[in-house]
Amino acid sequence: LLISQLIQYLSITTCTLPISNIIFCGLRFSYSSSEIDTLKSGLRLNKKKQLKQFYRACFHSPQEYKLFFNDLGKRYLSLFESTLLLTGLTYLEKYQCLDEQGLTELTASISPTRVRFQLFQGSFDLIAPLTKLEAKTNDADHKSTRCDSFQLYKFETGHIPFFNETSCNRLSDVFDRLKHPN
Repeated sequence: LLISQLIQYLSITTCTLPISNIIFCGLRFSYSSSEIDTLKSGLRLNKKKQLKQFYRACFHSPQEYKLFFNDLGKRYLSLFESTLLLTGLTYLEKYQCLDEQGLTELTASISPTRVRFQLFQGSFDLIAPLTKLEAKTNDADHKSTRCDSFQLYKFETGHIPFFNETSCNRLSDVFDRLKHPN
């Protein structure tokens, strides 16, 4: 889900409860043209091979990848049309996530009060490297928005922590704390 889609959805949705937390998982702020071009070329040459390679990079261990691929992964290979994937990559090439304007628009569309962002990130994430996220979340420019905080939770996984039992248990604990803060 992209920030612009989230803003659009929230602008037409009536929510009776205030939103105090937004959770991102495997967040990346931007993509270089060379990375996008490599993915596009791979999709044009052999979509199935490129998708398998991408999905493999999403997981830290072969066991996590196997768990994903034996169920969802096989279906994902035929689920997305090449033109849709190429269009999405073109968008990502131009897209900047969580810049000052995007944060202001997002928080204004959600709540008149302050919002906390919870960032769930794998320590071994090859798709959205943790080092790039840590540098951005420590950026002083983001402290002036209507955002209370960027709470960064690190997991010993790759891009997708939901196929790792330890991470799932920890995610569950975090969700419980967010639902019941006291």
